[in-house]
Amino acid sequence: MPKRKWPAVMLTVLLFIALVAGFLHFAGLITPTSYPNMSSLNTGPHGAKLLFDALTSIHQLAVSRNYVPFSQWHPSSSTILLLDLRSSTLDLAPKEDLVELENLTHTNNRVVLCIADGSFIGKPDTKKPLLIKTRWGIQIFAKDKQSKDKDSEGTLDYDSSWKPVNGVDDAVEKRFGAAGSVVVALHSEDLSNQSLATDAAVLDEISPLIGYHTSVVFDETHLGIEQSGSIAALVLRYRLQGLIAGLLLLVGLFIWNQSVSFPPPPRFESSHDTQVLGADARAMFAGLIARHLTPQALLESCVAEWNRVKPRQRITAELPGKLNPVATYRQLQENLKTKRTRT
Repeated sequence: MPKRKWPAVMLTVLLFIALVAGFLHFAGLITPTSYPNMSSLNTGPHGAKLLFDALTSIHQLAVSRNYVPFSQWHPSSSTILLLDLRSSTLDLAPKEDLVELENLTHTNNRVVLCIADGSFIGKPDTKKPLLIKTRWGIQIFAKDKQSKDKDSEGTLDYDSSWKPVNGVDDAVEKRFGAAGSVVVALHSEDLSNQSLATDAAVLDEISPLIGYHTSVVFDETHLGIEQSGSIAALVLRYRLQGLIAGLLLLVGLFIWNQSVSFPPPPRFESSHDTQVLGADARAMFAGLIARHLTPQALLESCVAEWNRVKPRQRITAELPGKLNPVATYRQLQENLKTKRTRT
């Protein structure tokens, strides 16, 4: 392989390795265990795939997932499960988020908010209550009100508009409108794959949480799994900018390599280097004869060609072994002239 091609080959190999590494990284991002905790797509110990499959096996239930934002989603007569909600996220939720959850209840939906343990507010402030307390009449805080430990156990503080859910510990329900309702339940981890596989008593709490609806929807948008509808959003979500840049660079180098030599050939230093002496047709023919025909062979070739073209004026004289080409040529011409005059 020419030395000037080594840089291009090495660069192509490095880019190919980077491309393979990018695809492997992308494949690792979409493995089932890489989904967020309590996602119905996560098959690991902290996922909720086992709960999803268990409900799917019940023929009376229609189980599905939601990847669309609440503002674009309009379910009806369904139980919507939001698993692994942070208590701080619900306590500090802005008005817009609470309104979106309330709108879901207007079409006879049961919204179940399962709160994960940890990051509870230690003690509620009675002078400046949170929005969820003033709007919904409920608040989540640490059972030990003086504790600042984020892993402390939580408890619910709610008014009379909330009623405990029968058969479920630390779960309350409130009616919104004529038919819809919101359920707030602690200990979301009790519905994880590991908990369902090791503790059979947890199964008794599933039916009271779901309620009477035959349609159950696992919401994935609050966990960060959302259907964006654009390739650019997927690239940003899975951090594939480097992979795309490598592909574009590889395509650019391929086009460059096909259009010009890589690296470019050295330029001639002067115009004299481009001149080739003796390149006209006569000089090339003379050079070819000089390299391939001896004087004896040249005359023999001429005589043979003459006899082929002029069979009636054949030259029958034998050429001597050692001859003078010029003298022999002239003698042959005289012999031909003599034959022409006799005829």
